[in-house]
Amino acid sequence: MGELGVKLREAVSGSLDAGEELRGVLIATQSSAFKGRAVALATTDRRLIVQGVTRRLEADGPAMSIPPERLAEAR
Repeated sequence: MGELGVKLREAVSGSLDAGEELRGVLIATQSSAFKGRAVALATTDRRLIVQGVTRRLEADGPAMSIPPERLAEAR
């Protein structure tokens, strides 16, 4: 795993529940009408985690947790 993967895993690790398995993580851009930001998307055995990250790839604000049953309606 490269440096990017390590930093993104560190950014989302605080959102993991006890015993929850982190299966993968990637960086993406979340944009709105007037601004954009980088987010880490993490998949676990239980949910999808969307965590805002700074330019240094550190966690920025609270994470959003999306369980499988809400994934189709998430925006």
